[in-house]
Amino acid sequence: GTTTSYGNILNETPATLSFAEYVGQNVSYDINFATAITRDSAGLDYVASKDGNSIQVYDDGSPTLVFGWGIDTGANSFETCGLGCGLPGAGISGAGDGQFDAPEGVAVDSTTGYIYVADTGNDRIQVFDSSGTLVRMFGWGVDTGASALEVCTSGCQAGIPGNGSGQYNAPKSLAITRTNGTTYLYAVDFGNNRIQKLTTLGVMVDEVGGFSSPGWITVSQDNEILLADTGNNRIVSVGAFDLDTEVITLTEPSGWTAVTSPTGVVKDSDNNLIITESGNDRVVFAAPNGNSSQYKYVMAYGSTGTGENQFDTPTSLY
Repeated sequence: GTTTSYGNILNETPATLSFAEYVGQNVSYDINFATAITRDSAGLDYVASKDGNSIQVYDDGSPTLVFGWGIDTGANSFETCGLGCGLPGAGISGAGDGQFDAPEGVAVDSTTGYIYVADTGNDRIQVFDSSGTLVRMFGWGVDTGASALEVCTSGCQAGIPGNGSGQYNAPKSLAITRTNGTTYLYAVDFGNNRIQKLTTLGVMVDEVGGFSSPGWITVSQDNEILLADTGNNRIVSVGAFDLDTEVITLTEPSGWTAVTSPTGVVKDSDNNLIITESGNDRVVFAAPNGNSSQYKYVMAYGSTGTGENQFDTPTSLY
């Protein structure tokens, strides 16, 4: 696997994260093709290791939990471990219970502590408790193989890809909101160019499409969902309640390169946007410029490479 320095912005290749100024230290661990990162209310960080077929949890840069098949001893079974894990970036891919095939998304429910994983290659979403134990999974055919939405807790299988209600074609990124006491899961259904709004049992409540190779989504402090609509070179605001969409206008200063293949976006407490661009291998900071849908670039940094403040296809951030 690839030895990876850990921080809060993810590069797909070689997945080098070098932001010691944010985490206070630079910790090396075997993540292997990291694609998604999120933080829970307790300050723990969760990383989806796409090529490592594992989920890794960190506390202030130190690994506290890793789970997946074969990630400790190499056994062909589900394993969990922490610091000193034998093979954290070399999980065995497959469709067994708690097994992953190139997972690309992870989200944490702050109310229950449940960890939701977009099991991309298996066209299903798996749910684990805070200790890494499988709670359930959902997707079409995951229990009996039927062409319908199913929930499974053991003896499960890969989902059936497609564009039905609660069905996925390479689920990619996940986000969670809680409205009036009800928790909803938002799944970027990459192959269908849509976002599905789901219950915690995978029942689709609503959907919105019209995207092109959508990237990663995040939820702001005011419950606004932000999507990096990669193929359309734009950032989209999505209403958590009704999924109404609004394209964010980004104004570049003279001489700046326009946003190209954005992959991740977050909003900070001052309503600034921070955007990762895989097309320009950089991170852009944009400040409000008039109303809630207009922003202007104020700073950008990064270039292609593996050195400090360099990127190679950066993906998500928190």
